Amino acid sequence: MQELVANGPTKMQSYGVWIASRYANQKNLVWMAGGRHGLIHNGPIDVENALLTGLSSVAGQSVEFSAEWSSEMNAADQEQFGSLMTLNGVYW
Repeated sequence: MQELVANGPTKMQSYGVWIASRYANQKNLVWMAGGRHGLIHNGPIDVENALLTGLSSVAGQSVEFSAEWSSEMNAADQEQFGSLMTLNGVYW
């Protein structure tokens, strides 16, 4: 998360576009968000939103998203991004 915040939303969106373009032909990908040091409740949502926006903007790439936000939370529980998750993951 420190690297995401340090780079800011503009660079994170560009990175999302770059990595989604790089793997656009790999249809078996699941993009994972969150993690131990990621957004928990009131974290810096702008950088994670920018990354997800960049990933989603590339036509033809995987549209499968899941996350591990916080202990005992499933991917859809996170209020800002839960609705974007297509696969339900749990961080236990």
